[in-house]
Amino acid sequence: MKSGISNLLVVDDEAVVRDMLRHILIDEGFNVLVAEDGKSAVNTAKENDLDLALIDIKLPDTNGVQVLEKIKIFRPNLKAIMMTAYENEDLIRQALKEGAYACLFKPFDIAALLDMFEKII
Repeated sequence: MKSGISNLLVVDDEAVVRDMLRHILIDEGFNVLVAEDGKSAVNTAKENDLDLALIDIKLPDTNGVQVLEKIKIFRPNLKAIMMTAYENEDLIRQALKEGAYACLFKPFDIAALLDMFEKII
């Protein structure tokens, strides 16, 4: 993503994943904010103008679908991609129904993620 800067929220309870994605996405030209759980993700989204979100489906205090639902209330134009290390067809289906563009299974190819971001912004 080299053209305009997009504001991106990365939501994952694993610090290693958050930090890795933050560094890679900053290098790609994104303005990256991070959150470790659903509550902080919703608060961050309320306080910041966001274009994109990368949300883990399994979070310690809720699931990523509920986070997406809450964020969409006040950020209806937010584009989201879900990620998960667990196969949970019901939650994936719910996320897509709530407007998520796709769901990536960890570990995923960063080039594929960047390609998806290019398509949805």
